[in-house]
This record gives sequence, structure tokens and C-alpha cells, in this order.
Amino acid sequence: MAFAYTSNAKRSVIIGSPGIRMVFGTYSNVGGTTGGDVKTGLKTVLAFLILPGGAAVGTGQSAVNETLPLSNAGGIVTIVTNATETGVWMAFGQ
Repeated sequence: MAFAYTSNAKRSVIIGSPGIRMVFGTYSNVGGTTGGDVKTGLKTVLAFLILPGGAAVGTGQSAVNETLPLSNAGGIVTIVTNATETGVWMAFGQ
């Protein structure tokens, strides 16, 4: 049972003048797990999106288990997903 994620190598994508960055990657749950932590590398996470993939509709809605904006070491965001779900995520922040 494990949760895994990837992150894009470029974390310096600038959106707009205040220096908002976008970080994105994939996530996957194997062995029936239902979520985990994604380390975004942002100092402050302003928005976090989860886009589940797959051929079937999940039994529940995936969610970000945090209050945004979020500031912590590493910009770690906890997500809750359907069991054995894979998908992509996007984070916006500074």
C-alpha cells in the first residue's frame, strides 16, 4: 500500500506580475490507499487542483485536505482520493 507522486522539474513558471508559480505532476495510489502528501516546493500554496484519471467514475470526490492559502515547509498538501486512483495535480503559489 503506497501513495506516490511526481513533480515537474521546472518550478519557476511565472504567471502574472506578482510572481505566481505553477507546479504540476502526477499521483497514484496502489494497494487500496486513499491519498497522501504532495510536496509542491512552494512557500505558500494559493490553489491546488486534483484531476483524477481513468476509465471509470470514482465512488467519491477527491479532495484537498487543507485550508488554503497554506504555508508550511515544502508546501506539503494532503489529498484524499478514491482507492487505487491515479491522476494529475496542479499547484499555484509563491
